[in-house]
Amino acid sequence: MEPAPPTISVILCTHNGARHICEQVDAVLGQEGDIPFELVVVDNDSTDGTASLVRAHVGDDPRVRIVTATERHRLGYARNVGANAARAELITFVDDDDRVGPGWLAALAADLESHPVVAMRLILDEINDPVAAQSRGHRQVHGIDHFGGIPVASFIALPKAMFLGAGGNDELLPSAEDVDFAIRLYETYGIEPHWCPDATYHYRLRPDPESAFRQGLSYGKAMPTVYRRWRHHCPQPTTRRDAVAALRDSLRLLVMTPLVARDPKRRIRWSYRSGIRLGRVIGSVRARIVYL
Repeated sequence: MEPAPPTISVILCTHNGARHICEQVDAVLGQEGDIPFELVVVDNDSTDGTASLVRAHVGDDPRVRIVTATERHRLGYARNVGANAARAELITFVDDDDRVGPGWLAALAADLESHPVVAMRLILDEINDPVAAQSRGHRQVHGIDHFGGIPVASFIALPKAMFLGAGGNDELLPSAEDVDFAIRLYETYGIEPHWCPDATYHYRLRPDPESAFRQGLSYGKAMPTVYRRWRHHCPQPTTRRDAVAALRDSLRLLVMTPLVARDPKRRIRWSYRSGIRLGRVIGSVRARIVYL
């Protein structure tokens, strides 16, 4: 018997994600309920055998498809490939090193019946080391965050037509493509994502100072470009920090330097914030705009 057409396509993008991807695959495939879904694994030119690992892991499960995305190494590009390949009218995105919670899919599907865009709730303290979990927060843990007055949610479910109608992800942005898309989605449709606390999503933080710094640096470099693109569309353009505030934050990081050596939690937080601060300076120069 042919499986029922999927109601929702779960798009899992990966680049060299062999370390954790099977944990995420199992969490998606293990969702309870009778909601027809498919798992579209988008292999963004992995070199660690991720695709072969997933094929061996899922066997002949008809709910799983693997598609390739090899033109560029960008998460935004991979997500666009996955969205175009999706067979369902509804789509959602998950990352290869995270894990969806029990009841996640049912909660999303239920709220999508009455809301066009649904945002899931992030949980930090289950799959992360306690030190990493306490090192910093993340938007979408307690509700919908905002950028210049515009609601911004990174992990969402929505109609495929709406995702494509808003232009999909920017395939050239190296980071912050989720913030850029969230703003474009709101500008296109004027819809604020609905907060769905029952759709739990376990988000993996960077576990050490070096990787936290690299993540912060990448994010910091991208945000001036995002700000330059949308600064005239934000109803409350307050996201640009003035030079005084930036200097205060930089001095605070400098003062904290002797303390971070003795406190692992502070060291990770300091590394992430320092990466963001340096990245914003570099990104501001590149984008020719001040976003410090």
